[in-house]
Amino acid sequence: MKQLKFTTVFIIVQFLFLTNMLSQTQSNRFIIGNFDYSVISTSIDAMVWRYKKMQEYNINCAMMPFKLHKLNSTSDTSNYFQWVSSTPPPSKEFLDSAYTHGIKVIPYVPENSVISDRNGYLPYDNTKAQQGLAYWGNHPALGGFYIKDELFSRDDINYVKPHAQAIRAFKPDLLRFAIIPPVCNV
Repeated sequence: MKQLKFTTVFIIVQFLFLTNMLSQTQSNRFIIGNFDYSVISTSIDAMVWRYKKMQEYNINCAMMPFKLHKLNSTSDTSNYFQWVSSTPPPSKEFLDSAYTHGIKVIPYVPENSVISDRNGYLPYDNTKAQQGLAYWGNHPALGGFYIKDELFSRDDINYVKPHAQAIRAFKPDLLRFAIIPPVCNV
């Protein structure tokens, strides 16, 4: 009985999320997404090839949880991500390429996502969030922000809320994306 309750709640939550997500999109009423596990070192040529393939298969959205992660880095969050405040700031070339191929991108950018280190989640930083929104938020290929990869508890939602609220205040039609895996207790 407990499993049935959980499954029912899970399906309802996913349905509500999907309904909300679809109601937020203005030009594409239905999103067909692809998880793009590109990293900073992925060449733009490789990304252009992916976007062309996505366009061929009518995939109109790339969710990029790792594009702004550095490989072979320490667990120190200041060195692990490519922050907007970095010198130089992250390239938007992947967004330009996506736009050329009609692909919306939902990137995982450190300023507008829940970040954790070995001590747990970092507190929300409104200054950094606003920097991220100012830098990324008006690109025509941006479909929204990938806020959290997996919510494993009700407490995790509290870390998502300030990011989602800041994004909504900045531009209401941007998607605010977080994954709720079926094994969580949300």
